Amino acid sequence: MEPGFAAVVGGRGAMGSLLTGLLARAGYRVVVLDLRDGPVSWDELSRCPVVFLAVPIPALAGVVERIGPLTSPDGVVIDLCSLKEDPVRAMLVHCRGEVIGGHPLFGPDVGSLENQTFFVCPARSRRWLGWLKGFLRDQGARVIEIGPREHDDLMAVVQVLRHLLLTSFGLSLARLGFDPRTDPGVAGPWFTTLLDMLGRQLRQPPGLYADLAVHNPATGRICREFGRAAADSLQAFGSGDRRAISQVLEQVSAYLDGGGS
Repeated sequence: MEPGFAAVVGGRGAMGSLLTGLLARAGYRVVVLDLRDGPVSWDELSRCPVVFLAVPIPALAGVVERIGPLTSPDGVVIDLCSLKEDPVRAMLVHCRGEVIGGHPLFGPDVGSLENQTFFVCPARSRRWLGWLKGFLRDQGARVIEIGPREHDDLMAVVQVLRHLLLTSFGLSLARLGFDPRTDPGVAGPWFTTLLDMLGRQLRQPPGLYADLAVHNPATGRICREFGRAAADSLQAFGSGDRRAISQVLEQVSAYLDGGGS
């Protein structure tokens, strides 16, 4: 099934603008609905077979409740939030047609979807899932189909844990007086790679990472495990005991060599 056109709610935002451009270049007529343009005529949604929701996580429930009754029974609503369980639940309650959760695992500055990962969580979909996956693959994306809860558990590790790690690294550098403008030149490539990762993280709005932590129910568990691991590492490295340090490093090495078991 090929839609003649699609709507992007929040199409003036960074991710919405990226999606709008991709759809337009693929030959679709795109209707952008965004409060930044002034009052919005939501009634136009009833004529759009495909509706993308590119709105922040805290705003999504209210947007879905507002537009859900206006969506087409023969169409599909696809959100782009970085978490999936709550957004999918809200869309199932309020939207009239098919519902698919989507999560682009990349920022809006990528330019294209070539070799980028895009999660899809089909919640109520028969006809439109094939079109969405085909569109994404035509753009070069790697499409991964996953359940909403499984997705959010995974994101707690690959997003929240990563943010914890890099934020703690950055706070430590600041408190130790490390100068990121001059010292990296003598720090070596591994350390410079960590600094580059921290810099890429900080180029995104802090509120985005806050939302990912606040709205993911697994965040508490991730924080507790990170705290335990940090405490074990601190105890070993601060003990002055060469054997204790080696044992911690060997434990992590065995985990990686065993494929994560």
